[in-house]
Amino acid sequence: MAVVSGSDRFGTGVSLSVTCRRALNNGVSPEEIRAIIHVIGIYCGVPQALECFRVAKRVLEVSET
Repeated sequence: MAVVSGSDRFGTGVSLSVTCRRALNNGVSPEEIRAIIHVIGIYCGVPQALECFRVAKRVLEVSET
């Protein structure tokens, strides 16, 4: 989970999508990813958190199919 929170501080959505996929495969729940992104919003700003939510939403949609 620490890698998820640190992976998007540079603004690279690709890195976050890969990390989210790996986190889900390792048992991190979607709720935990959401909580991590909330923390990203606190430390990196709301615009960065919104981009993280967009990326995570795409990853979760793909993983559910």
